[in-house]
Amino acid sequence: MDIKTYIQLVVVVGVVLFGGVHAAWATTFYVDGATGHNANDGLSWGSAVATIQNAISKATQEGDVIEISGGTYSENVDANKAGVTLQGSKASGHESDVILSSTTFPYTARASGVSLHNVQIQGGSTFYSKAIRTTVSDVTIQDIGINGFFGIGISLESGTTNVLIRDVEVIDSITAISGDSSVTGVLDHVIARGYAPGSTPAAMVYLSGSANLSLMNSFIVGGYRYCVKTEGSAQVTIRNSIVGGCGLEYTQNSENYSLLAVDSSVIDIDDSIVNGYIRSPHTTISSGVTLGENVPVNTFPDVEQLSANEAYFILSVDGRDAISNADALAGVAEGFGAHISYFIDSPDAFVESDWDVVKDLVARGHDIGSRARSNHLLTNNGPFQIAYTGSDTNVSMSVINSGTLFFTQGDTSIDVLGPWDLVTEYPAVDGLCQAIDAHASYSCTLTITGAALDTLPDYPSTVLQDATTALSTAPTMIPYDKRSPAQGGRFFTEALVNTKQVIEESIGGGYEVVSLGYPGQQHDEPIRDMVEATGYLIARGSANIAKSDHLWTSLEDVYQTPLTLNYIQAKGTDYDTLSLSEQETRLRQFADAWAFSALQSALVGTLKVHGSDTLNTQELYWILDELTTHGVALVSLSEFRDLLDASWTTVDGRSFTKPLTDQTDYHLTFGSEQVDAGSAYASMATDADDLPLYGNPDIGPFEVQPTLELGTDLLPVGETTRVYEDGKFYSLDGSASGEADFSIEPSTGMLIFDETQARPWFADVFIDTWGFSESVESQWQEIAPSDTGSTLHTLGGFESAQVVLVFVQPEGGEQVLIAVPVSDHSGRITFLYEGGYSAPVTFLLDHDTTPPTQPALIQPSDNMMLYSTNVLLEWEEAVDTQSGPIGYVLSIDGIETETESLSTQYIAENLSCDSHEWFVVAQDAAGNQTASERGTFEVVCGRTAPSAGSGNTTDPGRPTSQTQDEQSQEEEQEEEDGIGGGGEYLLRSPITGEWEAVNEVHAASVIKSTSFSTVYYITQDFKRAPFPNEITYFTWFDSFDEIEMVTDATLSTLELALPIMPKPDVVLVKTPSTPEVYVMRDGQDDPTRPDLHWIETEEQAREWFGSLWALYVLDVDPTIISRLDVCEPCTVEDIDALLTTLTMRSLLMQRAQAG
Repeated sequence: MDIKTYIQLVVVVGVVLFGGVHAAWATTFYVDGATGHNANDGLSWGSAVATIQNAISKATQEGDVIEISGGTYSENVDANKAGVTLQGSKASGHESDVILSSTTFPYTARASGVSLHNVQIQGGSTFYSKAIRTTVSDVTIQDIGINGFFGIGISLESGTTNVLIRDVEVIDSITAISGDSSVTGVLDHVIARGYAPGSTPAAMVYLSGSANLSLMNSFIVGGYRYCVKTEGSAQVTIRNSIVGGCGLEYTQNSENYSLLAVDSSVIDIDDSIVNGYIRSPHTTISSGVTLGENVPVNTFPDVEQLSANEAYFILSVDGRDAISNADALAGVAEGFGAHISYFIDSPDAFVESDWDVVKDLVARGHDIGSRARSNHLLTNNGPFQIAYTGSDTNVSMSVINSGTLFFTQGDTSIDVLGPWDLVTEYPAVDGLCQAIDAHASYSCTLTITGAALDTLPDYPSTVLQDATTALSTAPTMIPYDKRSPAQGGRFFTEALVNTKQVIEESIGGGYEVVSLGYPGQQHDEPIRDMVEATGYLIARGSANIAKSDHLWTSLEDVYQTPLTLNYIQAKGTDYDTLSLSEQETRLRQFADAWAFSALQSALVGTLKVHGSDTLNTQELYWILDELTTHGVALVSLSEFRDLLDASWTTVDGRSFTKPLTDQTDYHLTFGSEQVDAGSAYASMATDADDLPLYGNPDIGPFEVQPTLELGTDLLPVGETTRVYEDGKFYSLDGSASGEADFSIEPSTGMLIFDETQARPWFADVFIDTWGFSESVESQWQEIAPSDTGSTLHTLGGFESAQVVLVFVQPEGGEQVLIAVPVSDHSGRITFLYEGGYSAPVTFLLDHDTTPPTQPALIQPSDNMMLYSTNVLLEWEEAVDTQSGPIGYVLSIDGIETETESLSTQYIAENLSCDSHEWFVVAQDAAGNQTASERGTFEVVCGRTAPSAGSGNTTDPGRPTSQTQDEQSQEEEQEEEDGIGGGGEYLLRSPITGEWEAVNEVHAASVIKSTSFSTVYYITQDFKRAPFPNEITYFTWFDSFDEIEMVTDATLSTLELALPIMPKPDVVLVKTPSTPEVYVMRDGQDDPTRPDLHWIETEEQAREWFGSLWALYVLDVDPTIISRLDVCEPCTVEDIDALLTTLTMRSLLMQRAQAG
């Protein structure tokens, strides 16, 4: 062992022995209620103890673990050893649920730092029972289920500080979580739903005193009254949570809030959803509640499945005056495949045209019910109370059988007073006692109760019970007749029977009325008996009752259900003051809140309306549109009764039950508005499933996990797709009309993440159209965070070598061309977008139909004489505003040469000694062409041109027609004129014809003349090799500072060489028309002749150079590359040096633009 290894070993051992004392000596104790014995040491499953408390007693220090085997443990666990962890085992054979069961206190955390994990708790018996109690600091409660515990789910009592409650579900406890004075901590990923049957708790989460808690990523729904209540100076901060659907058992006139803060307490909520009370969903918060900017109110949370995922909604229209509105509303319901219930209250007032409408409603499948006008009188005790103060004790009073006369009578005939005709003489009934008092033996007082005095004459006296009641000094009630037919009851029964019969006879065809619209309030047993006895199968309940009888987990009596809401409860009292758009929002919010409450509670409800002033067709459409969107079933009363008979359980035909399959699945749906709608906070790591966070955190306990992946799956067309940083994506809409081969990623490439590591970046892509033909062009929009940098796009589905124009237009900006990629052999294009995402960006792919500008010939000038058979032909670059010229076709004496190069120079070799005609055709990437003017030049043989690099002074610039004497004379004249004197060599400019100095040049230098844009490299044999473009130049040099300026005459003295290739080991190269990509290496120490090594596959390129390998590739002229040597294909050894020297094309372009 070398000394370095030894030191490392010592350090590691030192850390284990001294840096982690608790971990090194921590002990695990095992509990198995089925096989364990408390006499055991508990150090293994084979020697497990039987009770949890016994294992705790054996723990000796912080870090000890109590591992509990699956089973039920009926004990009150007292966690009184600091730092000890209790956890349900996940070991094979022991992994079933650990259930703590007690009627009082199943678990109490009494020592700091204790933890409880992976346990279920049940039991309880009173409000004072507590499933979990804490009284100390640093307690952790995680992965806990409390289901049906009758008491408080989690009680955070005074002394509890820095508590962490995570991944906990509390179902149907009296109060889910309570916090006393001075409590602090975090509630993270908590689901609290429902309340214990028979209990009347104030709130699901209740904080008092100076408690201060954070409630994060949670779901608080379905409480008896309030969802969250604070008082005293308590504070709760709510983030990324869904709260609502509470107040299920409170009447419409009671104070109800989803969030209630009283005294000086504060509820601070943001990045969350708040839903209101089911019967008044517009009153959701009290004063003391601070709403952040991102808190939609009464919005339905788009979850995969609410606990019941089944609810029934009934529309009830009442009254003869509402018949036309019933007909109109029925048409709206039919559009949703639903039916309404129309209740007739005065069939004797119907005319033939009314019955025609009723018959049509029946034919369309709607429900016709009975609603007798006078029924509501039976909800009161009676209109008369008589108190007798006389001496005669043998006195009685009664309503005679005819039901129209009222008598008092005593022991003799002379005691008889009356009769009074209650129909005609009732307005004078207040004189009744006066008449009685006038008789010597009587004295009485009369109180009129029940209906108002001015409305009572509308009701015949037959509503009074036919009975004899003895007078007494106590007020004596003369009741309404609530007796059943078997007891001799007449009016109520007759009203029900007669109205039902009239409706059925008028409709005809054997139609049977089964529904009663009963607006009474008391719903006492005798009345319900009479409803049933007279042939009705189901009754609609009162709008003034809000009881649990409407929950279909226990439908107590079909003659007092379902829960009925009137139109004011749906609209709110200020509805008429709202604008049309505000009214739509109000009713859609009502439907959203109702659907949310109904689905998570399993609810049956009715909305009762009358004429169009109470609910019109547009308003009904808004409500039904929202309800059906969320999966609420729309039924009539008779259809609901059919459902009861078909699939529910009953023992008496009146009370029904249907088991609730509690899915408790609050995972958001793909496309939910709650996805990425939250904000990240320091305490967040993963969701309740221990899965990673994608983008911004979702609202609620669970994070939507995308299942599709770029490169494997195609993006949908016609809907929004959210793409994340690891290449995963999913559809937000679910309405695709096609698929697109589309990929987007940060220009830095897709990252590789740990299993639970957050993926914060995302982009939304909406593809409007996809394709690339004469009739179809691809267009899409992208929205990404404003700090998103450049994005790389890879699109497929094109023909090989197809030119594509890529335009972008930021919202509110101009459309600009950003790229002109050419598809590769697989039909894919790649382009980089660097414009940013401060606003949504629209992308458009288009064809290029615009030709380039006309190229102008530069040299040789027209009619110029040249002294070499190798001639440099040069022309101005053509400009193309779209795809850009990718090459030029050169024609010399009618022979065309396709250069396919961006170079504006060409060396014509071995030309004949004669006159020649030439022109060039500029061709852009899309094949559009423009030809230059035609030019001529003459090649003169037999003379040698001088070289600036070699000192050769032979003059190539004089006209060949001059004689030797003429040349000599001209030279003498030049000397007299000072031209060529002092050892300087002069030649005429091939451009201007003026005499210019021939500059001295050096090998390996870079030169350029004033008249031409081309830059040349001077080779070792003093030839000028042109750089084909600026990007190639910047593979060799970092700036233009290296360039030396020379005269045009100097260029004419230097023989033209092959163009310079990009510098080896700096970029990868290919030709525009072929897919092969090469690595360049130094070959013959000649910058014009490097060696090429082929990269055989795209997979190799990606493996060696990363996902952005294509950004290192430059296109070169195929006529030049064809002259180079292609060596063996690349190997790993070949690319070692390239890993640190490759330069992106974009950087070279930036250098060129900066230069």
